[in-house]
Amino acid sequence: MEYWKKLEIPVEDFLDEMGVDEKAFARKIFNRLRKRSTKWLEFLGLDKTKKRERFRKFLEIYQKNKESVFSMYCCSWFASKIGHIGLIREYAAKFLESDEMENYRDDADMLIILLHFKHKDALTDLIYDFFIRKCKFNRYIPDPRPQVERIELDKETVENLLNTYERRRKKRRQESKVWWFKETENEWIIVFRRSRLKSAPIKLVDRNEFVRLADLKVFKIRKDLSVVEIYTKKEEKTMVKFVENLIKDLTHTDIKLLKEERKFPEEKMNALISRWMRGQDADVKLLEAGFMNFPLADSPKVIIKTQDEELGIENALTDLRETYGLVLDESDYEYVRVRFRGRKFTMKFFREGKDVSITFDYRGLSLEDREEILKHLDRVLAE
Repeated sequence: MEYWKKLEIPVEDFLDEMGVDEKAFARKIFNRLRKRSTKWLEFLGLDKTKKRERFRKFLEIYQKNKESVFSMYCCSWFASKIGHIGLIREYAAKFLESDEMENYRDDADMLIILLHFKHKDALTDLIYDFFIRKCKFNRYIPDPRPQVERIELDKETVENLLNTYERRRKKRRQESKVWWFKETENEWIIVFRRSRLKSAPIKLVDRNEFVRLADLKVFKIRKDLSVVEIYTKKEEKTMVKFVENLIKDLTHTDIKLLKEERKFPEEKMNALISRWMRGQDADVKLLEAGFMNFPLADSPKVIIKTQDEELGIENALTDLRETYGLVLDESDYEYVRVRFRGRKFTMKFFREGKDVSITFDYRGLSLEDREEILKHLDRVLAE
């Protein structure tokens, strides 16, 4: 019963119906499976039975195997709840034999039934995966990126750490409970809830009504700590702080999570930086730039900063290139400070493969200013 409740199946209602009229409830199961699945008769060995005899035979099977038939009914509801045959196939392919996949490929109910009887924990993973795929995550990049070797992490460790952070807070101390923890080859996925305040109507975390409650949180953390994704409807700053503390405890490194605002192909981003270096964007003036691998002995990190905001650093960059032969590679820019139509902000660049992620520090600017900056960036990069 607890198993199905955690999967958001109204099992208590089903048991109430069964208690009122068990034969009518068995008929309800029979009719639902008959309408939704093309293969269930074959699965129960009823496909060769005459139609008028099928329910009687089914009732005999039900009386001998109530728990199994009841589970089939719950599986049908679960398949309907997911409603995504592609995702169901994806999970079924991990555990079912190839001939089973071939036979039941287009029958969501039967795939879930087989999954339940062969590897019922897969249904728990499936419902959380289904939920997570619908969530809109914000991406964050640790700065600086910690140097990591092998980190061991599990559900109990995460829950203990989260509640340690809760106790450190001076106000609004709450309780965190991890409901699902999954480790893949490249990341950890953590789904948890925080208790509500005492004045809230729902304040407990001992029931996992995650689909209906707004306080569900999800962390997706890359194992190399290059990217963190956070889903939360509220308390985003608090959740960012929680992950910063988590990474600090795992790596003994103080970091800040910077929100990724945009991601562009490296070729386009380098072209834009080159355009700014040469002063070819009338709306943009470069005020400061930080470089790694500067073309001097030992490849130092160097910051070039203007003393006159009206001039910027474009002339200095030209002088380095044409007079001193110091060619600065666009891919070595770590950040730039920019004046855009009178607004000043900082952009940081994080390179991963052929993509460049961008974070912004535009404190003091209005939401309208920020949106205008992003629209300009999108426009010039689309040219």
